[in-house]
Amino acid sequence: MLEKVAFPSIILFAFSLTSFAFDWVMSLNPHWFSTIFGVYYFAGAMLSAFSVLVLITLSLKKRGLLGDAVNHEHLHDLGKWMFAFTFFWGYIAFSQYMLIWYANIPEETQFYIPRQIQPWASITLLLLIVHLLIPFPGLLSRHVKRRNTILAFWAVWSLCACALDQFWLVIPSQWINRIPAEAGNEHMTLPSALPSVVESTHNIYALKPGHEAFAQAVNFPLHAGPLVLVILCFVGIGGLYLFSTTLALKSKPLLPVKDPRLEESLAFENI
Repeated sequence: MLEKVAFPSIILFAFSLTSFAFDWVMSLNPHWFSTIFGVYYFAGAMLSAFSVLVLITLSLKKRGLLGDAVNHEHLHDLGKWMFAFTFFWGYIAFSQYMLIWYANIPEETQFYIPRQIQPWASITLLLLIVHLLIPFPGLLSRHVKRRNTILAFWAVWSLCACALDQFWLVIPSQWINRIPAEAGNEHMTLPSALPSVVESTHNIYALKPGHEAFAQAVNFPLHAGPLVLVILCFVGIGGLYLFSTTLALKSKPLLPVKDPRLEESLAFENI
């Protein structure tokens, strides 16, 4: 039964996740669009999913609730999925940035403008480092994926990286929304659009990109209040997810019942 439901469910998941990404995140910046954004969001979502799956599996195994059903081979396989989606996220992130940078269309490039100006430029660089450059070699080794403690460390690391990614996607939109409508005019070049952004934001006129006052005008500061609120949101949503997952695990068997491939799955070995 589940095999018949799986195929249409995958298609439904792809469309629903893309729609949610557009409605929840991309809509924060109504002047910007990216046809690859759904795939970008999917990559981060799958990395988070496998990271949580690793942590839940290790927790259940430590409590002795899984017995010998899960061994190093299965955890190694989950580690490979984490590594795959870490690389996939980096590939999609680069593809999106490269295409927007190459086309140089103002209504697209304005998404990256505040994220390349301090202090957000530092956060952009930090995101690249913690989401790709560090975990990529960290998860590359076969031995890492077969050590429960190290694998758990990278699972927590990946979740924190995905949380930083959401923060990077959402918060700078507060500044972008101040861009006037003419900044998205197709006949307007990026250099001519930027001064109008400054004028609408701080009522500063006759500023040129590269000017010291221009850099100060477009600087959207980080305040402690929003940061605390963001952290509380992650804690609250994460706590709700853990609570609902715990209730589901208590009411259902941890091993599949009457699965014809269960014996084959238990005997799984990585190449």
